[in-house]
Amino acid sequence: MLSVDEKASIQALERARGYVHTSSGKLVQGLKSTYKRHGTVNLFAALEVATGIIGGKTTQTKKRADFQAFMDEVVADQPADGQIHLRFHAIVYMAAVVASRCNPKSKHT
Repeated sequence: MLSVDEKASIQALERARGYVHTSSGKLVQGLKSTYKRHGTVNLFAALEVATGIIGGKTTQTKKRADFQAFMDEVVADQPADGQIHLRFHAIVYMAAVVASRCNPKSKHT
């Protein structure tokens, strides 16, 4: 069984690290409250429940073609003669994508 999900628009942030003198005179390391933005990425992930193996892919865009390419990779990693059971939080087109890429004996829930 595979559990598939996506996390869209993850912010890629870079926080500056530095050393600060406290009021007691100690020198401590900390993160500054300011940060530099590096855009956003989208994460697709598939967890193989029985083994705990996680497959993932990041993309710069969140398009149907991105999800289709990810599912092509996930399905290609599965045994050709096995069944694929999927659970995912998705909109209708995702179910159609998965169904079109799996063998006819696959079960989609």
